[in-house]
Amino acid sequence: MGSNPHSQEHELDHVIGLTQPRWIITEPHAYPTVLNVADKHHLPAGHVLLLDDATLAEMIRFVHTPSLTSRNTDNTSLLSLLSHGTSPPLLIPDKDRAASTPAALYSTSGTTGLPKAAVLTHTSLIAQHASITYCPSYRVTRLMSLPIFHLFSSLWTHLFPLRYGHPLYILREFQLPLFLSTVHRHQISETYLVPAMVHMLNQAPDSLEPKSKLTSLRYIGVAGAPIDRASMTTFQELLHPDACAGQVWGMTECGVVFQHRYPSHRRAGQGDLGSIGPVTPGWEAKLVSGASRVEGDEVSGQLYVRGAGLFTGYLGRNEAMVDDEGWFDTGDVAYVKNGEYFIVGRTKELIKVRGWV
Repeated sequence: MGSNPHSQEHELDHVIGLTQPRWIITEPHAYPTVLNVADKHHLPAGHVLLLDDATLAEMIRFVHTPSLTSRNTDNTSLLSLLSHGTSPPLLIPDKDRAASTPAALYSTSGTTGLPKAAVLTHTSLIAQHASITYCPSYRVTRLMSLPIFHLFSSLWTHLFPLRYGHPLYILREFQLPLFLSTVHRHQISETYLVPAMVHMLNQAPDSLEPKSKLTSLRYIGVAGAPIDRASMTTFQELLHPDACAGQVWGMTECGVVFQHRYPSHRRAGQGDLGSIGPVTPGWEAKLVSGASRVEGDEVSGQLYVRGAGLFTGYLGRNEAMVDDEGWFDTGDVAYVKNGEYFIVGRTKELIKVRGWV
């Protein structure tokens, strides 16, 4: 389970106490804090491993020349794990085991304040990636400037470069001048943003040349919070005529369920920039008002989703998260029009701290 490297001790104490990790990988500036908290939970210091620039460079070298320098025998380095030889990969023998075996934990806040750990199985992660996998006409070179300890970012950073060979560039944080120069320098064709980033780009001064710096982009997915139609329209006007910006909707508990893909509705001359898009493959959605399912367009109801990508629950909690038919209550209120969904509110509010959900 990932965590914000700037977390305070009490936040890490909750995460480590909840997840009971056997190993922790961290960066130098967070190492003292992580070490203190790990000690409270009786995790040996040798199980807190450092990942820094030198270690990354050595790991890249190791791929081509599988030997370690004496520097990397230090048991506080991530590279120490490479000194134990190899063993065959563990295989999951059947679909039932894959659907019940946890593959990852992701932090989600919801309405209770302290983070919960959503349990995603191997089946969940495979289904989530399958639902957002398609072959656009452009060559994918991806830039991510979102925190990769959140599911929204990790969907595209963790597996796509390995599975599909997509080049990936990562910025530690979103800084407008650096983002623009990185897109231009590396001819980025695809990126994912939250609304606050879109607003910053819309308001970028002419001196930063946003329109010319963004010409290589072909697809931009926007998610993480509501965004209005006018802001999306303004952003679309910054982009190349062949580019498409579209909203994406998802949750840690299910991954991406709604998405405008490339070429999106603007290319087809239909759709609405204010919508979150149609349902992605492998998912179902329904709207409920009271005890009845909503039928027809432009009638609001509580949004439920169903699919193989759903999580199995929160770690350490026994309550059922789906109903008897497998539907998950998202907490959002929405309506559908011409096959596209529009979010209009929530039945319960998320808690955001310093911009993270």
